[in-house]
Amino acid sequence: MTTTPYALYATAHPLNMLHGMPPSWLYGFDAHAHWPRFDAHDHWRRARTMEKTMHKALRLQERAIEAARQQVARAQEPPWRALNEYEAEITLRLPALADDSLAARVSEDGRSLTVTGSVDSCACQDAVVAEIQFPYGHSLSAEDIELSLQDGGLLTVKALRKKPSLGVKIVKASPPPEKPPARDAQAEEMALESKFKIAVASVVEQASVVEKMKTAADVDVDEGGAREPEAADEKKTADEPPEDEAVPPPSGSGKASAATMPEEGVAVQDGEA
Repeated sequence: MTTTPYALYATAHPLNMLHGMPPSWLYGFDAHAHWPRFDAHDHWRRARTMEKTMHKALRLQERAIEAARQQVARAQEPPWRALNEYEAEITLRLPALADDSLAARVSEDGRSLTVTGSVDSCACQDAVVAEIQFPYGHSLSAEDIELSLQDGGLLTVKALRKKPSLGVKIVKASPPPEKPPARDAQAEEMALESKFKIAVASVVEQASVVEKMKTAADVDVDEGGAREPEAADEKKTADEPPEDEAVPPPSGSGKASAATMPEEGVAVQDGEA
């Protein structure tokens, strides 16, 4: 077995060559003393790589065997018979089983059915009697499967395909829009005439009110002009003294009048005498 010298794996710094110096791995290193250790490491690495390759090939082989087994099982199974678009059934004969030992379960992916039971020859444990693949591409649940066992060990499996359900939305017709009532020419004319009469009556009423207010103002003015002379006459009459009352003489002429009075009396008396 030829091994690769360790010198080929060594990494030399480029500056060593530029300065004309030998590589650094030559100092303090003896390649012959460490040769067995590097050879063992290389052998372990090669063995590990080969082991991984063998494991990968083994897994691929197991997958191929499982796919071939399933294909053979499908070929041996009796074909499904379509009853209609949503129902299909299959009938197969089972071996002699113990009473009340037949059971069936749907796989986790919902694409196959596994039938188990206790065989009369070995009733110690349940055995897989049949494994049936569903005909539809989608998964089914236990509610979609119907099983019936007939005399002679004939098992009938019916697969029900779910019908697509569509929601129906009920749309109620909207009520028609209310149409405006047809116009009546006579009614419109009467309505306009009534409005015109109301407007004219309002104007007449306002004019009569204004006329009454003006008349009342003129009457007040006339009565005020007639009352002013009467008030002046009453004031003048109140200021003048009555005719039968004598006006008293002034205070300065009292003595003179008193002095003249006897003379007049004397003269009167002389005349009388």
